[in-house]
Amino acid sequence: MSGQGYQQYCALARTLDVVGDRWTLLIVRELWPGARRFTDLVDGLPGISRKLLTDRLRDLERNGILSRVQLPPPAARVVYELTDDGRDLATAVTPLISWGARRMGDRAPGEAFRARWSAVAMVGLADRDAAKGVREIYQYIIGDSAFHFIVADGAIELRDGRAEGASVIWTTDDNTWTHILSGKTTTSLASASGALRIVGDKKAVKRFRKIFSRRWMLSQIKSDVIARQGA
Repeated sequence: MSGQGYQQYCALARTLDVVGDRWTLLIVRELWPGARRFTDLVDGLPGISRKLLTDRLRDLERNGILSRVQLPPPAARVVYELTDDGRDLATAVTPLISWGARRMGDRAPGEAFRARWSAVAMVGLADRDAAKGVREIYQYIIGDSAFHFIVADGAIELRDGRAEGASVIWTTDDNTWTHILSGKTTTSLASASGALRIVGDKKAVKRFRKIFSRRWMLSQIKSDVIARQGA
């Protein structure tokens, strides 16, 4: 947090001293799948000014959450990426994503949307027990966006872009994807209409569906509510 912070000897206050400013956690969200250029961050954070983004990046770098990396030629450009501490913070955000998922509802007119935003929620809420013993890559191509999940015996990593050797490839458009996310339609109905294509070996598709089961993710969100009510 800019300025003097809260000046309280409290773990929550310490956290908010670092990430309590507006946009900060969304920058962490943007960097979760991998390194991004400044222009990528501007595109992924509709509404933020370049000056404010520069200030937030500087604060996060000073606090050890991200680092600036100069790529070698021929790229020869600066990108921002999470440090180990930043990745720990990204993981810690998962309960907040679960909490916010209960408030999503339908997409309102004029609301910005990027497909990779939902990927961050997916990696946090996926069924890691179902991923045990599985070593596969699952590719998503949604409109102009591409990201993939690397599953390695219970561990699940989210990465930007297209991957070589994906076991399952999921292809759809932004509108269909938001309808699936909101529950307006199902993957079965979207597939039947041709709006969604899932390509891969049948057994791999079955494993993929289990790991990223919508029912499982909703149960995780609901179990969080039940756990708090029973506490």
